[in-house]
Amino acid sequence: MNTDKIDSEKFPIVIRAGKRALEHIRINGLSDDDIDMFAGASGGPKGLVLAGFDEIIFGEWFKNRKRALNMIGSSIGSFRLAAISQKNPSERIKIFYNRYISQQYTAKPDSAEVSDEALAILKYYLDNNSIDYILSHPFMRLHIIAARCRGLGGSDHKIALAPFFAAAYTMNMLNRSNLKLFFERFIFRDCRSSILEHQFNDINTKMVNLNKQNLFDSLMASGAIPFAMKHVTDIEGAHGVFRDGGLIDYHFDLPFNHISEKLVLYPHFFDSLCPGWLDKKIKSRKPSADNYSNVIMIAPNENFIKSLPGGKIPDRNDFILYKNCPEKRVERWEQVVKRSFELADAFMHLTKTGEIANAATPIEGIL
Repeated sequence: MNTDKIDSEKFPIVIRAGKRALEHIRINGLSDDDIDMFAGASGGPKGLVLAGFDEIIFGEWFKNRKRALNMIGSSIGSFRLAAISQKNPSERIKIFYNRYISQQYTAKPDSAEVSDEALAILKYYLDNNSIDYILSHPFMRLHIIAARCRGLGGSDHKIALAPFFAAAYTMNMLNRSNLKLFFERFIFRDCRSSILEHQFNDINTKMVNLNKQNLFDSLMASGAIPFAMKHVTDIEGAHGVFRDGGLIDYHFDLPFNHISEKLVLYPHFFDSLCPGWLDKKIKSRKPSADNYSNVIMIAPNENFIKSLPGGKIPDRNDFILYKNCPEKRVERWEQVVKRSFELADAFMHLTKTGEIANAATPIEGIL
């Protein structure tokens, strides 16, 4: 069967699988029990195109699951996972996306205004009862990634922050491992998690157990976009200055093949991967193929993206594009969420019929 025809004409999604994952799919197909990790990447409003996927996968596919499922995310990915990990995930993810879409700002918002709005979004769908449920979830094990900054990275003043990031960008151009000079990876994790600290050897990584006191702050830290938002300080169990987890783990180059015994399901916005936020202009910088050996990445295809309002997936530039008519932005974003269910329906069809065995293509093609 012609897999290009399946991807581009019959279904609106692209399915990429690492070597081990692809072999499994072609022999066995794919069931929910094959997955033991779910990943959510950074990307701000881009996450809207995955709204339907989040709702259907966790409202239906994982509905009767009992075995532990590690959930790992950074920035908007961690916000999504915090909604998904609550009781009645389909309802909670709707509440989150609706509130996220409705965010509004003044003509020239400062970092305090943007941080205040992010805080309001979190408070809208996350309360003490939901935090209690997340921490004792029957099978989901939440992991939230944030970056702790060194030196001048601890300041919110642009006069200090600009040279810090200029230096980080330059050193990262030379070698991604140089990020350790500027940041440390912190993973705030469910204390029942099986992910071990020694598995991460690229950048200094520290594990902190999630609890009632730090879950909220760790989410704020994970989404604290440099320059656009204020940093987060002195999280319970983790002192220092924290910013967006995407600085290190934008689209991830984590050792999934070693920290996940089975397969990793990774819904993504694009059919491409960029390891860290500072790697966006380094076209040759890709994740390790070995790290992605057991990963299944689901993404909208080009035809689907072109058919969306404006011919693109939402992004932060929309706030500028529609600053004089925010109601137009809200309308377009709502349309994207509505269309996103087409991706979920396609995935569910492919898994139920077994056609995923023909639709899946090697992830090595984009690494």
